[in-house]
Amino acid sequence: RRAQSGDDVIGLADRQVQGNAPAFTVTSVTAVNDEPGVAQRIEGTFQVPCYLDNPGCGPGGSFEYASRRSNLPVRSDTSNFRTRPFYCKVPSAATPANRALAVHYGHGLLGSGNQVWDESDIQRMAERHNAMYCGTDWTGMNEPSVPFAIEVLQNLSLFPQFADRLQQGFVDQLYMGR
Repeated sequence: RRAQSGDDVIGLADRQVQGNAPAFTVTSVTAVNDEPGVAQRIEGTFQVPCYLDNPGCGPGGSFEYASRRSNLPVRSDTSNFRTRPFYCKVPSAATPANRALAVHYGHGLLGSGNQVWDESDIQRMAERHNAMYCGTDWTGMNEPSVPFAIEVLQNLSLFPQFADRLQQGFVDQLYMGR
């Protein structure tokens, strides 16, 4: 699993990045002139392996496990990937000699990753601490997840699938960080 995320030697415990980042595409870079301390907004997509047992990690999918005694999910379909968006706000203080601190933004219930562009607190932190905030849509917490969440509230036997979907959101976040 570590090799899939690009850290294929020892893992993250050694605090050294080995390997390559997952596939990503930058779709736009926009200069920002009307926000003090912010130089650019970057938008793009990245590829994440889907651990749920349905194509593209749609609502209602579940993890599959190696055995009944295992708590580690396996990917039965290793071609099952999905494309996730990312949004970054680059501070104006960032330069090759003065690298910005990378910060993951995790939105709350019904939010989206592009909130990094709108939050005034984030703008102040980016300016004050040379911090580049990046976010993605948190699977299970974003607005498109609401219909399935309502279905789960009406039928609690679906809760394990909802929990698995939230955990896929953690995988998404880890891949965005890479």
